[in-house]
Formats: sequence, C-alpha cells, structure tokens
Amino acid sequence: MGQGVTDGGVPLTAAQIAWPNLSAGYYPTGGVVPGSAPQYMDQNAGRPARQYQYSFTIQREINNDLVVDAAYVGNRGVWWPTYNDSGGMMNDYNYFSPQLLSSYGLSLNNPANLAILLAPIGSPAAGPFQNRLPFPGFPLTATVAQSLRPFPQFNANPAVIEAPLGETWYNSLQTTANRRLASPLAHAPNASSVQSRTTCDTIFGPHLGNL
Repeated sequence: MGQGVTDGGVPLTAAQIAWPNLSAGYYPTGGVVPGSAPQYMDQNAGRPARQYQYSFTIQREINNDLVVDAAYVGNRGVWWPTYNDSGGMMNDYNYFSPQLLSSYGLSLNNPANLAILLAPIGSPAAGPFQNRLPFPGFPLTATVAQSLRPFPQFNANPAVIEAPLGETWYNSLQTTANRRLASPLAHAPNASSVQSRTTCDTIFGPHLGNL
C-alpha cells in the first residue's frame, strides 16, 4: 500500500517515511479515505489452479435394435485466481463482522448499540467510545462503527488481486439412445442436463452464480 505522489510532491514527512513504521495512521495521512481503498497482491498470488475431471457411463442393450447410454460427466476446479476482488465478494478484510462487534460487547440486534455505532465518535452519543480514536488524526465526525473496523482509515474494502480462492463446478447427465432402423440406417437421439457454477473471475469480470 502506498500514498500517491501529488503535484506538491510526496505527501509524507521524513518521520513517516522512516522504517519500520507500525502506526495505523501512517497511510493515509489525512484521516479516513472515502471511496475505494488501495489494491494489493495476495500473498498466494500465482498459485497454479487445479482441475479434476471425472465421468461414469452405463450402457444397456434394451433389445437387438436399441442400446441406451447414460453418463455422468463432471469436473471440479480449485485455486483459480480472483483478479480484482474490489467488491469484497470473496475477500473483505475490512468486514464489520458480528464477531468483531461481540469483542467490543456490541450487537446489531440491540437498538442502543446501533445508536452508538452510528454516532460520531466525538459526540456524547458515542457513549463509552467517545474520543477513543484508533489513530491520531481520525476525524471526530466519523462514526463509532468506522473506528472499530479492522482498517479504520478506509471506509471501503481493500481490493485483493489474484487471491487463489476461486472454485468451479460442472455437473452433467448425458443420455443417448441408439436405435437401428434398417440396415445401414440408425437413429441416435441424445439429451443433456448441465449445471455449471464458478466463483472466480472470467474475461467478463467477477462472476458468482449458475449458468
């Protein structure tokens, strides 16, 4: 993650550039950043995907002129990359989870707790969280909920690039009936029922659903 260079130069002081700097307020330097959060490469990016393919077929002769085939054909894929999970569909590291709330003794099912979460952190309505800033420079007008996020300096989810969390499923039932009408003629109608699902990115962008 890094702070962009502006027309006025690098917006960092010598103390902020010093390494290591473990302050939560290091980036960004201006409080809470609205809109999109920064992008970063997943630590497991580049892991080769794996695809398993399998099938099972049964053939039965009904009579001298009719043979029926029924086949199950499927495949399963794992470790496919999610190239830009900016929507947080699979990786939301800034998620305001019930477990996180519980660690602070709060619940979304409690109206009093909801009022506290929506209150500005600098106001008396913030209750026990009033002026409990996650880092220096955090705006007093920001909500308590924002201050309790894992990355309170961002009000959006950091975009994870190429995290190998994508999966694919393909299942189909394929049937064929072969009937000999008259030598040398034959009739072979077939039918297929297919279900396909993926949770990885495609050339058309992120996809999650059935085909």
